[in-house]
Amino acid sequence: PWRDQSNADLIAATSERVGAFPLDPTGDDAAMYLTLAPGAYTAVASGLDSGLGQRLVEVYDVAEQGSDQSALINSSNRGCIEPGETMVGGFVVRGDRERLVMVRVVGPGLAAFGLSDIASDPRLVLWRDDEIVAENDDWGDGVDPLGVADAAAAAGAFELDMDSMDAALVFQATPGSCTIHVTLPEGSIGGEVLLEIYYLDR
Repeated sequence: PWRDQSNADLIAATSERVGAFPLDPTGDDAAMYLTLAPGAYTAVASGLDSGLGQRLVEVYDVAEQGSDQSALINSSNRGCIEPGETMVGGFVVRGDRERLVMVRVVGPGLAAFGLSDIASDPRLVLWRDDEIVAENDDWGDGVDPLGVADAAAAAGAFELDMDSMDAALVFQATPGSCTIHVTLPEGSIGGEVLLEIYYLDR
């Protein structure tokens, strides 16, 4: 549990500073405060017993704004989804200016990595409060009006086939929180999806 760590007070104080909801000091939630060298990292959430249930995995870049520290440039989450279900992600833009963001939901594109149990047609809907800000289904359809391919190349993201049924958006995100809903249409094939968020103007 997070409360048993030597820097539990720092975790609590930092959570309050960045606007994260407070963790129950008597609960068994997990949390870490780490200083990381530049590179890619993977977090795996698992339980210590056989109980099933939902988990929320959060990553916060807690460096003070204006510092010369490296910044978080992207995050991703891999999970399974079936028609009629919703996979939820999100991000927060700090400060007082818009940020250029790319969100991708990759299902069919995972076949290039040897995965076979993949969702056939993921759909992406971006929400702010109770309003849909943007949505996408089948990102390319043979064209790329949003500049997703160029944004992916600039960010170092793996390439998606232009005619794939993956979903993607590039947009200017205003300060505040955004929620991402990933769904599958009825009749499609469920399976694994990769939800990616890239911060393009660092």
